[in-house]
Amino acid sequence: MPAEAEVSRPYAPTSDPEAIRICSKQLKVIQDEIPVQVLATAWSWLEFADVVCFLGFGFHDLNLERLRVKSKLKDKRVLATRCGLGDGAKGRIERWIPSIEWAPRDWDIVKFLEETEIIHG
Repeated sequence: MPAEAEVSRPYAPTSDPEAIRICSKQLKVIQDEIPVQVLATAWSWLEFADVVCFLGFGFHDLNLERLRVKSKLKDKRVLATRCGLGDGAKGRIERWIPSIEWAPRDWDIVKFLEETEIIHG
């Protein structure tokens, strides 16, 4: 088995206890601390980008705050998928990112990429 820092597992229905143990140690939850250098990199990328796409993003308030979306996404084109995201949550997110352009609610990430000009430029 590879070192814990290098571990991955195939996308298959397996239940190898050692792989599960190693992978479980790599899980991060919303309350986990994010190193400042990681956030600084994200802030830099958001500042550099002309267009920002949120694909499969959960839009938790803590993540939006950490990413500083109110300042970093000002005057940016912002697109997002919203598969399963209700109108109430959509309204809350629009208070964070007023300019956000939503994909139709039934589009998953693949459909978004197929149907928008983002990667077809």
